Amino acid sequence: MADSVPSIPCPNSVTILPLLPPPPPPPLAPPPPSCHPSDQNPAIPSAGGGRFSSFRFPAMRVTSEFDSDSSVFFHKVSCKLFDNLAKLKFSFQNDRGGQIAYPQLGFLTKHFGVLYDLESRNALLKGSFDIANFLQVRATHDVKEQQGEVAITTSMSNPSYKLEISSSVPSAGLPKTTVQFPLGEVSVERKDQETEKALSINGILKGELLNGVCTALYRDEDLNLRYCYKDEEMSFIPSISLPSNALSLAFKRRFSPSDKLSYGYHFDSSQWNMVYKHTVGKDLKFKAGYDSGVRLGWASLWVGDEDGKTKTAPRKTKVQFMLHVPQDDIGNSLLMFRVKKSRRPFSTSGQRRTPEVVIFSLYQRPPRREEEAVGEMGASDAGCGDLPPVLSSFVDAFVDYSVSGLFFPPNPTPSPAPAATRIPAPARLVAIGDFHGDLPKALQALSLAGLADPSSARWTGGAAVAVQVGDVLDRGGDELRLLYLLHRLKLDAAAGGGSLLTLHGNHEVMNADGDFRYVTRAGLEEFRGWAFWYRSGLAMKRLCSGLDPPRDPFRGVPKSFPGVKEEFWEGFRARIAALRPNGPIASRFLAGNQTVLLVGDSLFVHGGLLQQHIDHGLERINQEVKDWIMGLSGRRSPSYLRGRDSVVWLRRFSDGPNCDCGQLEEVLSMIPGARRMVMGHTIQDDGINGVCEDKAIRIDVGLSKGCTNGLPEVLEINAGDQPRILTSNPLYDERWKQEQKRQPLVKEQVKEGLAILVPEIRLKEVETKEFILSIIHIMI
Repeated sequence: MADSVPSIPCPNSVTILPLLPPPPPPPLAPPPPSCHPSDQNPAIPSAGGGRFSSFRFPAMRVTSEFDSDSSVFFHKVSCKLFDNLAKLKFSFQNDRGGQIAYPQLGFLTKHFGVLYDLESRNALLKGSFDIANFLQVRATHDVKEQQGEVAITTSMSNPSYKLEISSSVPSAGLPKTTVQFPLGEVSVERKDQETEKALSINGILKGELLNGVCTALYRDEDLNLRYCYKDEEMSFIPSISLPSNALSLAFKRRFSPSDKLSYGYHFDSSQWNMVYKHTVGKDLKFKAGYDSGVRLGWASLWVGDEDGKTKTAPRKTKVQFMLHVPQDDIGNSLLMFRVKKSRRPFSTSGQRRTPEVVIFSLYQRPPRREEEAVGEMGASDAGCGDLPPVLSSFVDAFVDYSVSGLFFPPNPTPSPAPAATRIPAPARLVAIGDFHGDLPKALQALSLAGLADPSSARWTGGAAVAVQVGDVLDRGGDELRLLYLLHRLKLDAAAGGGSLLTLHGNHEVMNADGDFRYVTRAGLEEFRGWAFWYRSGLAMKRLCSGLDPPRDPFRGVPKSFPGVKEEFWEGFRARIAALRPNGPIASRFLAGNQTVLLVGDSLFVHGGLLQQHIDHGLERINQEVKDWIMGLSGRRSPSYLRGRDSVVWLRRFSDGPNCDCGQLEEVLSMIPGARRMVMGHTIQDDGINGVCEDKAIRIDVGLSKGCTNGLPEVLEINAGDQPRILTSNPLYDERWKQEQKRQPLVKEQVKEGLAILVPEIRLKEVETKEFILSIIHIMI
């Protein structure tokens, strides 16, 4: 990059990467031949014959939950009998010592049910039946208490009108009477007051008013009036309670079919709450909110249809994550984790049966005070002592999603191969220049190359090999999102038989060195947001004693920076913690970069190579830089990464038409098989170009709005062909040139050195506002 430019445009807003749906499950193999005895042998008739002449071992549904605060397991086992006409269930609790409590046995049918408590030896009976088509009778009875209730409901001449009369057994007075009608219902019953018996009237009325619905609810001498206006995009719901005059307002706004925001405000207490919901198809729902009354932020994530069946969810699994983060004490966060899995169990004979559903829930509560925990046997240990990898993986996925909007497979198959310095020539090779914190323009370039779908940000390059020559950081506000995107595309590419390789640029080196001269306000804000979610993840992991204590990357980072505005301090702290050697972002995303890369006969490097770099050794350079990024070789970058003649700063072969072709050829001759050097770093105002008979190809087009807002261009090198440029610049559209070939301007704009291929793409110019931070250089 041309870092001498005195004024750097920076986007004033951040484009959020769209929510990704989870990757589709692999195609299922054809089911094996049935092993069920009923499929191979004729049913054995019973003595009585008839409908239930054959017997199958019933399918079992098992639900288990665990509460780490009380160290109690909750279990429920159920099965359906008689062709699903009846259900048998058994539930109980047990502690860590195996002590069973509250065992209950139930037998349920459509018209009759029995719930039996084995400890108290008491039964609750429930029943209902219809008389003709207009009369229904319901009854409950507690055997031990000898109490119950009977209710009779009848439909009047109009089915929308109903009358219900209910009474306790034995009777304690007049029965309760409820009348239902199209606009609501009214109920009358006698209640015993302190000095007298009085009739109590409750009811609800609904009616259309001003294109909305008005509701009046009267209960226990309180009247609540509520109005609801709703259309396809907005809901407006004011309400007032009388005689307390408590006024509240609810507002809901649907921004798109998948995005909805809800807001509520109580005027009497000045308390408010807000909920944001984002859905991706039917199998992914994310909700986040804040309640000022309890000063609590929360987030919920459903993978699999929240209200649907498990067997229709991806991989027959539904997962729910819930996080509560108190505003005043992040360390007392509450984590809930629930998995619901549908699978085909085996009977005692090893034969497959009908689907079984297993549910496991983990509730991790805040740690208790020491005085509350005296005499107890490590309740927190039971919370996740057996599941530290699951909990840690969930926390990491939650932080990733909160920061980037992306999900990453926990164990990608196949995983990207370890970075190598020399790679055989692929059938298709693509080179992409500097991104500099501009996510939308980066997606345009990746789409132009046919490597990614900009709407889903998923790999579409197949078996292609792509090289991004560095400088993802600085000058923009999408730096972290770009790092996450490139990492996700690497995983996708490996799964599709391709490869995405990234190099270190001088700006990656500068940030790891603590040099933040080209950071923008938006970039600091993005890292400040990352710090909040990363600390939340650390707090969640600390709740589980089964996990190794997580390392705090903020330890040792200054809390103040003299000469810098205080509003930027948290952003700088986060950036230092994340990007310094062995920082979480540096070790995760930057350590996988190469500094020098030879793919086929193309040598890739951000700035350039000289003879002394070749003598040092390409493999040695890559390994030493990786060790430095991982914090294994000191805090200061290697000398060949610093200075004007360093690997990432060199401009001898990329700055203008004056190129020392003799020196370039000598460098290439020292690397067996190298035919050309492909570089970024220096903005090419005229787009990608080649000099020295295309032995030096310069591909930094100033793509980012933080640079020159150049139109996307990428370099393509196919096996057996000469390099060519894929460009979105209309000046190089072949049809446009044919129409305008008589104009001398076009001839002056024609590129030299490389053939040109132009896709039919037009990009809109984007207006940006400038904001440049004061130049700050912090060495850690």
